[in-house]
Amino acid sequence: HTVAARPTDPSACALDAPTAAFFDEIGFVPDAFWDHFAHRFLLRSSCVTTCATVQPKAGSRFAAFLAHAENDPEAFRVIRTDFAA
Repeated sequence: HTVAARPTDPSACALDAPTAAFFDEIGFVPDAFWDHFAHRFLLRSSCVTTCATVQPKAGSRFAAFLAHAENDPEAFRVIRTDFAA
């Protein structure tokens, strides 16, 4: 996985206070990436964060987060699509 950040240290990226963040295939990133980088953006109410992925593996950390997000519509909007028509 690659982090595009300014400055070059990803841990300082959240301090740049971006207004938006987009993570593709977030369901398959290492736990350390989620814990130390991606999740920080969800904690900031001033940052619109999009996490896109296919259905994560059952029992995975992101599957648990997704279940939590679906039960908290005040904080999260979960959009599911099923292309198996």
